[in-house]
Amino acid sequence: LKDYLIRREIVDFKKSKQDIASARFIIRRYHSLATAQEIEPLKLIGEMLSNYEQALNRMAQFNQQGVAMQDIDARTRVDDHAAIKGLLFLQHVSSRSGTEGVEDVLSGSKIRLINWLRGELGYNGLIHNLKNFIVRRDEKYREATELNIASLYSALDYYQALDTSTAERAALNDLKQDIARYESDLAQVSLLVRQGMDPAEIDRKLTVQQQSIIHALNQLSRSAHNQNEQKAHQVSEQIKAMQSILAAGLWVYLLPLLILLIFIIWLIRSRIIKPVSEVTLMMQKLADNPFDSVVDVDSGDNEIGKMFAALKVFKNNSIQMLQEAELIRLILGSVQEGIYGVDTEGKVTFINSAASRMLGWQENELQGKAIHDLCHHSYSDGSHYPVIECPTSLAIRESRNVHIYDEAFWRKDGTSFPVEFSTVPIIESHQVVGAVVVFRDISERKRIERMKSEFISTVSHELRTPLTSIRGSLGLINGGAVGELPAEAGKLLKIASNNTERLLLLINDILDVEKIESGEMNFSFHSRKLMPMIDCSVEDNASFAKQHSVSFKVTQREDDVSIYCDEGRFLQVMANLLSNAAKFSAKNSTVEILVEKKYNTVRISVKDSGPGIPKEFQSRIFDRFTQSDSTDSRKKSGTGLGLNITRAIVEKHDGQIGFVSCKQGATFYIDLPAIEVQQSVQPAKGKKSSSSLILVIEDDPDVATLLTAMLDEEGYDCHLAENAERAWQFLKDNPGQYSAITLDLILPGKGGIALIDELRKNHLTSAIPIIVVSAKADESKRLLRGGAVCISDWLNKPIEQDRLLSAVKLAVTGGQKPRILHVEDDEDIHQLVKAMLSGCCQL
Repeated sequence: LKDYLIRREIVDFKKSKQDIASARFIIRRYHSLATAQEIEPLKLIGEMLSNYEQALNRMAQFNQQGVAMQDIDARTRVDDHAAIKGLLFLQHVSSRSGTEGVEDVLSGSKIRLINWLRGELGYNGLIHNLKNFIVRRDEKYREATELNIASLYSALDYYQALDTSTAERAALNDLKQDIARYESDLAQVSLLVRQGMDPAEIDRKLTVQQQSIIHALNQLSRSAHNQNEQKAHQVSEQIKAMQSILAAGLWVYLLPLLILLIFIIWLIRSRIIKPVSEVTLMMQKLADNPFDSVVDVDSGDNEIGKMFAALKVFKNNSIQMLQEAELIRLILGSVQEGIYGVDTEGKVTFINSAASRMLGWQENELQGKAIHDLCHHSYSDGSHYPVIECPTSLAIRESRNVHIYDEAFWRKDGTSFPVEFSTVPIIESHQVVGAVVVFRDISERKRIERMKSEFISTVSHELRTPLTSIRGSLGLINGGAVGELPAEAGKLLKIASNNTERLLLLINDILDVEKIESGEMNFSFHSRKLMPMIDCSVEDNASFAKQHSVSFKVTQREDDVSIYCDEGRFLQVMANLLSNAAKFSAKNSTVEILVEKKYNTVRISVKDSGPGIPKEFQSRIFDRFTQSDSTDSRKKSGTGLGLNITRAIVEKHDGQIGFVSCKQGATFYIDLPAIEVQQSVQPAKGKKSSSSLILVIEDDPDVATLLTAMLDEEGYDCHLAENAERAWQFLKDNPGQYSAITLDLILPGKGGIALIDELRKNHLTSAIPIIVVSAKADESKRLLRGGAVCISDWLNKPIEQDRLLSAVKLAVTGGQKPRILHVEDDEDIHQLVKAMLSGCCQL
């Protein structure tokens, strides 16, 4: 392994692989012969081999990536101290200290001495420590190498003093010469390490070949074994001689021995064989039916009796386990969720009746089958679902729980149904052996969600459409469109207008909650200066503060800070925070607004002088429909949705919202990323022109009247079409005359989306700007996806007059061409796209 680390040659990699495999084979063989005390050391060595194999594979990856040698060593280092202690224990060393000295070995045989020499030379020995010194340049490895050399010299001197053969003496001399060369190399390595030479270069300069050491040790082993065999042969000859002497008088003792043998056979048969046969028969009966088997034999207080006693315990335990298994089976069969287990290959190991019923299979049909191929092979749209991407496979591979909220399972008959499921890996002895999948059919939940979505859509349309007429009409009347009103009528209209706005805010809050839940809340982000928006929000909410006898004051400013935001949504956040502060502040107090920049973040704080937030309510303050006083008699109005919506909007801006509460009041703050000030481009304003003709397509008479009134007041001429057929008639009668089209998407007969498609495909109408004015503008924009770019603007009902007129002016005059950032590394393609879009935008 160290040779591969230093030399990075594939031959060393393969040799290390072979050595690990050989060591594992030896451990398996050793394990079959091991005593109870030897099991744990063998386990430690096996774990060490696995760690070395992982380290070897990672070395190969790092080598391919060109990682430096010292970095590879640091990232693949294996802690082998426990395994080394186990190895020394197996070499018959004192288990108390876990170490061994030369004096302990010298009292043993030649074989033990040779084994010690191998260890002192190899793993955790001289060569091992020298390689570590070369790679890691740590003085502790040099000192360990010197100790190894001294110990080896002492052992070799002792061996030479024994009765040795010529071959042994030659091998010992070779070993001494090799160790001397290692001693010399160690001094040279120390010098080269201090000089900073590369480990690979140092390795090439070493003069000792390990093969000569291995050859010498093998020669010693052969000589020692030969000597042992000669001694064994001599002992065998002596035993044969003694047997020939005893054979002459053997017949004198033969008859008594035969009688004794017969008695022993009878004793064994009656006291051992017969009871063991009875035990065997009872065990077979227990295996067939433990409930009806009877174990009542009493064989006394001997070993057989203890076996019968153990058999009784085994029967009782078996009955208890079967009863528990039956209980588990009944529980699995009674639950409504589908439950099944798989092994590491994804094959079914068990399945409950609910799962098999929902999947349309019999339980025995799925046992041992790969369930992904049968029930999870495709996505809900029918496209192929690779097993490698299956959450169950992921849970088994990564040994972690996986929960999926919406996917499809497939029945035996080929139909599918939506499911929510969890996969939990089964871990046994620190290894994943399978997984348990729990799933439920969510078809009913999906149906309810569709109903809820349709209900919200219907509510949105049915409430916003009349509100559009009410709000717009009130706005026109208050603006003087029908002449000057009596003062008392003006007050009543002001009350009606305020309550209309209040109702609109309530509807918007409910719809915003639905958008947040479905992840469909739209945002239009731009760079905006922060303080003008803060000032605007203070001004917009000043009347609300006046109603509660409080005032707003910006006490700390940051005039040079800009943020990347959706301006409308940001003002909605500020309105929620300011209105909350005003409602809960004491009368004649001041709500403070503080803006503070910290590094790349700007904090906007709204501080009130109210009673603070009750401690028991603080953990739920951002939940839906929650208020600190939720009783029917509460003094503070509101839906309890504002802070929930505020948090969602802030998080969409990559920000955070929080609060600090005390008895003197509460401070709500939001943290948003700050950016440098950027100059925004103002669109060119349109001019009033009686020659601009607008086609209004709207089926609701009240909204149609309101739209035409708003446009007439600004100087535009309007034609009103109540459906698609009437709109086409106008377009054919007035070809090329219309400057823009306002379009409601919900029309009788042909819908607005289909009409947009026809308008864009017809060369006579393809260039007319279209402004969508609909209660379902946001939803339809998402449905159109890429097709939405052909629309000049999207306006939600109820309609704001300024917003409508701005959109129409921009459509009529053409405004400024949009500036589009084109990201493309091929200059020719860029020029081609630029030419194609030259009339539409600045690229």
